[in-house]
Amino acid sequence: MTRAAARGLCADCTSAEEITSSKGSRFVLCRLSYSDPRFPRYPRLPVLACGGYTPRPPDPRTASTTSTS
Repeated sequence: MTRAAARGLCADCTSAEEITSSKGSRFVLCRLSYSDPRFPRYPRLPVLACGGYTPRPPDPRTASTTSTS
């Protein structure tokens, strides 16, 4: 399972932030938890459904370009 698959929707959500502890453990922090108690600070992964999910826009540096002729 890839890291993105293990995180579910959090993998590309604008509110998710990956936190690395001093011991090297990684956690996903949901920034929506700061203002809305419905969202857990550190959700159980993978998140398969979320009312606050907002996908990140594609990165223009890595987006593939297609041309039509």
